[in-house]
Amino acid sequence: AAVDVSITSGAIFALGLKFMGTQNQKAASIMQKIAEKWLSLAEECHQDLMSSAFIHHCIGTVVLAWSMVEAGSGDVDCLRMCRKLSKILPDEVNFGLHLATCQATGFLFLGGCKMSLKRDHDSIATMFVALMPKYPSTIHDNSQYVWILRHLAALCVEFRACIPQMNDGYICREASATVLYQNGQQEIVNMPGVLPPIDQVETVTFNGSVGSYKCLPLVLRPEQIREAFSNEGKVLMKRECEADLIDLLK
Repeated sequence: AAVDVSITSGAIFALGLKFMGTQNQKAASIMQKIAEKWLSLAEECHQDLMSSAFIHHCIGTVVLAWSMVEAGSGDVDCLRMCRKLSKILPDEVNFGLHLATCQATGFLFLGGCKMSLKRDHDSIATMFVALMPKYPSTIHDNSQYVWILRHLAALCVEFRACIPQMNDGYICREASATVLYQNGQQEIVNMPGVLPPIDQVETVTFNGSVGSYKCLPLVLRPEQIREAFSNEGKVLMKRECEADLIDLLK
């Protein structure tokens, strides 16, 4: 059973590297179910068969991979699991798992929920080195892994936030973005928020409302979204009533 748990946690870590920064809900739901299942297993498992410290370390690997997928989104479910782990950790669990849960929380709120993780080959390789699931016992434990390498994760960060707002600066807090991928799949992302990797996107359609007024749908292509990123992620929207007024004046 211990071998199965260890192999599964390694596979989940590889899955997190594959989908990091994408907010892929299928991958996130798999990681959530496994983390919750193992958490209940840690409470019931006999110490002679499998130690709770070992299970908790595997859970830490899963939660870290989960946060990589949801990087920059501030996902509540993943945050709840991180806080739960930090409160129930037994005394025999060492410094490493605390490091993993804190780093997972940092990924969830990367750049104040304005940034996420890149997915090019160099970034994936860097994240593998930075987050290798070998946790130190103390801050001085560099016997098998130099834990300072975990700071390399900062090299894989990019700005990907979009903030729909009006010309007067009012932010559309009830907005959404319909992302059309190049493979034909669609996904709805709540706005303001972080978009998936732009190199996989065909178009992004923004919809929203300001009070009782609806905004006109705004369709942007990847090059236009990159321009918005360079402008602190601001996406200018128009109210339907404004468009009707312009047509009337014409």
